[in-house]
Amino acid sequence: MEGAAMPESSDSTAPPLLARLPGLRHGPVLAPLLSALARAEEQGHTGLSLRRWDPHRGPACLASLREQLANDEDPGDRPLVLVDGDWLSSRRAWQHECRLASALAQRASHTLDQRWNATSAKLMQDFLPPHSADQAQARAVATAIGHGLSLITGGPGRGKTWVAGLIVALITALESARHLRICLAAPTGKASARLRQSIGEALQRFVAAGLIDQAGMERALAWTSTLHALRLHRDASQLNLLIIDECSMANAALLGSCLDRIPRDCQVVLLGDDQQLASVEPGRVLGDLAALGSAAPQPALAAWWRQYWSSDALPLGGPAAAGNDAGDEGGDDAGAPHPLSRARVHLQTNYRSGKSPVARFGDAIAAHGDGTWQDLLSTCDDHLSQEAWIARRDCGSPLQLIDHLLSRRRPLLQRLTQAEDPGPALESFLAHWLVVSCLRQGPLGSRSLAQLLEDRAAHRGLIPWRDEQGHYPGRPILITRNQGDVHLRNGDLGILWPDEHSRWQLVLRDEQGGQRREALHRIAAWESGLVMTVHKAQGSQASEVDLIGPGDDQPQHPLWTRELLYTAATRAQARLMLHASLPSLQQAITTHIQRHSGLARALRRPWVKSVF
Repeated sequence: MEGAAMPESSDSTAPPLLARLPGLRHGPVLAPLLSALARAEEQGHTGLSLRRWDPHRGPACLASLREQLANDEDPGDRPLVLVDGDWLSSRRAWQHECRLASALAQRASHTLDQRWNATSAKLMQDFLPPHSADQAQARAVATAIGHGLSLITGGPGRGKTWVAGLIVALITALESARHLRICLAAPTGKASARLRQSIGEALQRFVAAGLIDQAGMERALAWTSTLHALRLHRDASQLNLLIIDECSMANAALLGSCLDRIPRDCQVVLLGDDQQLASVEPGRVLGDLAALGSAAPQPALAAWWRQYWSSDALPLGGPAAAGNDAGDEGGDDAGAPHPLSRARVHLQTNYRSGKSPVARFGDAIAAHGDGTWQDLLSTCDDHLSQEAWIARRDCGSPLQLIDHLLSRRRPLLQRLTQAEDPGPALESFLAHWLVVSCLRQGPLGSRSLAQLLEDRAAHRGLIPWRDEQGHYPGRPILITRNQGDVHLRNGDLGILWPDEHSRWQLVLRDEQGGQRREALHRIAAWESGLVMTVHKAQGSQASEVDLIGPGDDQPQHPLWTRELLYTAATRAQARLMLHASLPSLQQAITTHIQRHSGLARALRRPWVKSVF
């Protein structure tokens, strides 16, 4: 199946838009067209291609609409923009995309050729010896130190954050006379905390080897932030280096506003996996950036590479830049490589668990189901005693599913609910427990399953006691809405713990890798974190993951797609249990989410040739 079907929308959104377009003739095309635009936004697109919309409407009607929008001399408050006579989008979405495209092009075009010198070549040989280095990783580091903006993509275990740590260490060494202000950021708090932990582990190795000092490492790890907090931070204008992880979760408005807040000479490194689910908001920022491909490097970098690697062959950073779909991108400069294509590197080698079944399963999904994924599955419980495995079982009823979960997860749940100290309990939960569902509502939705799991665990004595609100020590809590007054972000995870007055507090990781507490009564929106949706699990990883499908009675659910399956599977570091039938998994792997956006068009043509 080429694209996932999405629910239809009524025409109820058309009248408000029509009222704001008083100068247009409201003929037989405009109202259904605006309804189609509203449906497109619900499906994750940021706009609508007129030539793809409805070929049966008649060329004359569409030509008339194009003429009205393009010749509008006084748009006023009108919310639509028509790009190249074809791409219809809301004014706000197009402005966000153009602002981001312009910021990306400007930063990627800025190079620091002076960084590619004998000193950096020597440092690279110390940090990353050529005879043992992965060429793609070395190319990523070399590209990043000399570009104002670089993009490093790849699946889990490819070494993205290790490379980011190496970039931080190398730039710190090159700028040893300055105290650089560095920020490690991600869309969610848990993702930024994991980024800090991963880069901290890499930097610790460099400190032990004497390549950087302890003070340099501490400065590099001093500022960790979410993207929402960064764009409001008073010191954002003082940054020298910004590392952003999990870029697949960011939309154009969020990423663009962050880039606007930092200085023009601040270096930016974007990290992400373009195979994952895109942002919950319309658009697919990382997918559009990855589609630019890779182009030949800067001449200065090619010359420097010969000095470092003692070779004339500097490999491309990934798939070569190719022709793009004119329906989404187009533009007069469509044939010229985008500046970012020179600064993009794709990492392919899996260093975390390259031979494990989970890693191979993720690779098979990313390859659009190459036929090997079924060979990796096991329905036999004999494999569950091994260190790394992937297994499958039919979903069954909700009660059967929960009983199976409790039989396998009993020791970990007991450590969580019967702990004497919240610190180790929180760390154990975050490291080892992750149960995700593709649905939020319904019998197999995350909410219903979390409640059933708690009820069954209490019935079996795994939860010693619960108060009248269902709270108990160690209860996992998932934040479901951003709340700036208590510095909580949508997707943050913690556990409940009573204070000395028996009042419930939420214990969470702070942005520096430690722990903090927040009174539960101050938190506006939360739910149980025992089971969550796949979207909420983005940015998390655990040693063992359970993925719950939509049920055998609805294998063609529109949310059950290849991107969702890949995102869930790659949350697992060693063990993965799939609660879905083989036909259901086959359906998911062959169902691909398609998102059309104006960003691809704006990236090819940063200047806006459109009438608002």
